[in-house]
Formats: sequence, C-alpha cells, structure tokens
Amino acid sequence: MFGNLGKMASMLKDMQGLKANMERMKSELANSEYTGKSCNGQVTAVVSGELLLKRVDINPSFASSGDTLALQQAVLEAVNTASLTARAAAAEKMSAITGGMDIPGLS
Repeated sequence: MFGNLGKMASMLKDMQGLKANMERMKSELANSEYTGKSCNGQVTAVVSGELLLKRVDINPSFASSGDTLALQQAVLEAVNTASLTARAAAAEKMSAITGGMDIPGLS
C-alpha cells in the first residue's frame, strides 16, 4: 500500500518538474527570434518563437520594381521559412524536455 504512495509522489514530483521546464521553454521561445529569407534573398522575415511576425525587411529596389506578384511570393516564402524554423526549434526543445516521448497535448 505505501509502495504505491511513494510511486505516486514520485510521479507528482516528475510532473511538477515537467511543468517548470515547459514554462521555462515557453519563456525562452517568446524571447527568441527566427529568421527566414525568400529564395531570391530580397525579403527577410523575423518571427518569435511564439510564431508572431516581428519584422519584414524588403530590399528597396525589389519593392520598387513594380512586380507585386513576385513581392507577394517573396514575402510568403520568407515568413513561411521563418515560421518553419521556429516550429522546428520548438519541437527540438520539447523533445529534450520530454526525453523524446510524444505526450498528447504538449506538442
């Protein structure tokens, strides 16, 4: 009977540690920035680890070229690349915290 209490206490301690690690990871991600560039290198996007767009830099000569379709495509590429980089970093941090286990609701 008391053996199970010890096991439950250990599980509770492990969960508290996991929660603390998750909070630390969320804070780290919120303060991190991830950059993506368009394939033509004319647009750079920066997103936070929370996937919030922070900045878009566009080469002035590209912006004034009048090719709005190319500009739109370049912005999409840069933002998507930055977002994918941020997601990959978050997944890597999550894997380190959970020891590689896929825990439903945490990913």
